[in-house]
Amino acid sequence: MMKVVSYGGGVNSTAMVIYLINRGDVPDMIVFVDTGAELPETLDYVDYFSAYLKQKVGMEIVITRRNSEGLYNYCLRKRIMPIMKYRWCTSDWKVIPFDKYISQYQGKKTVYVGFDAEEDGRVAGALQKSCNLKNQIKVFPLHDANITRDDCINIIRVEGLKIPPKSGCYICPFTPKREFREMKRNKPELFKKALTLELQHPKGRTIKQGVALKEIDAQGELDFMREYDPSIPCGCSDGQY
Repeated sequence: MMKVVSYGGGVNSTAMVIYLINRGDVPDMIVFVDTGAELPETLDYVDYFSAYLKQKVGMEIVITRRNSEGLYNYCLRKRIMPIMKYRWCTSDWKVIPFDKYISQYQGKKTVYVGFDAEEDGRVAGALQKSCNLKNQIKVFPLHDANITRDDCINIIRVEGLKIPPKSGCYICPFTPKREFREMKRNKPELFKKALTLELQHPKGRTIKQGVALKEIDAQGELDFMREYDPSIPCGCSDGQY
C-alpha cells in the first residue's frame, strides 16, 4: 500500500516526517498543497525541508495546486473571502486538490496526518470524514505515539533543523488580530492584499469576524507595540493538509 504524507509546512507535519524516517517508515510520497495564498515563509520552509529530505533519503516534497489562479485571485474575482464557519477554503483548496493528486496513483493509500497527542477532537473528526474515502486510510503517528507539540519542536531541533514558522494563508479568518498587526508592519504588501479583498466585499464582511483590517490599517505603530505579543500562540494547528 502506498504511503503518503499530507504535509502542511508547519511544526507538526515536519516533526512527523522526521519521526517516520527515523523509525524506518519512509513514506513513498510527501505532498504539500499550495493554495496560492500561503505565507512566503511557509513556502520557503517547504523548499528548505525538501532540500533536507533529498539529501537524507533521496526524495523531495511534491507541491501541487488546485489551479494556476490561486485562492487569493479566486476570492478577488468572486468578491468573496474565507469564512470561519464553513471552511470552504480548506476543503476546496487543500483537501480536494490533495485527494485529486494522489488519486492518480492506483490502489489504496495510507495517508499520514500530523495531529499530535493533544488533538483528540481533530483525530476523531478526520476519522469520521475518512469513512467516505474508499481509497484512503488515515493514520496519525504523532497522536498514536503520544507525541505533543512540544515534543515535535524537540524532534526538529534534535535533527538540527530550523523550527518552521506557523503555516497558513495570509487571508485566513483564524489569524489572530495581533498577527494581522504584525503583517501590516513586516509584510505590508500582503496586508494590503488582504485589505483590498476585505474592502471589495459587497456586504462589507471582514476576513476575521469583528475585526476590520481598515481599522488596523488606520492604527499607528504605538498601538501595534502595545498589543502585539509574539509569545502568545495562535489557535491554529498545522499538519492536516
